[in-house]
Amino acid sequence: MYAGVDIGGTKVLAAVLNDKGEIIERVKFPTPQNYDEFLAELAKVVDNFSTHDFQAAGVGMPATAIDRHEGTGLTFSNLPWRNVPIQHDLEQLFHCPSHYPVLSIRT
Repeated sequence: MYAGVDIGGTKVLAAVLNDKGEIIERVKFPTPQNYDEFLAELAKVVDNFSTHDFQAAGVGMPATAIDRHEGTGLTFSNLPWRNVPIQHDLEQLFHCPSHYPVLSIRT
């Protein structure tokens, strides 16, 4: 199984995908303006997924500046988050690698 998280300025979509890339579970919640609150809400979502055996996790987020080497979102176009260790935090939540997070850069 795989995990995907799409972070937007107003909503977050989190999903579980099977080996064929098909979404088998999905949850939507409002994007907290505070990063720690976002992590807490995402942790609740992950805890409620029917599976916890993930091979990899990826994230899409509206970062305007990123550090791919560190897996850190430095600044965001529509969120007040700064210098957030998204790669590390996803690995902690999903208990799987997230070596090269998928980051969508919007300006």
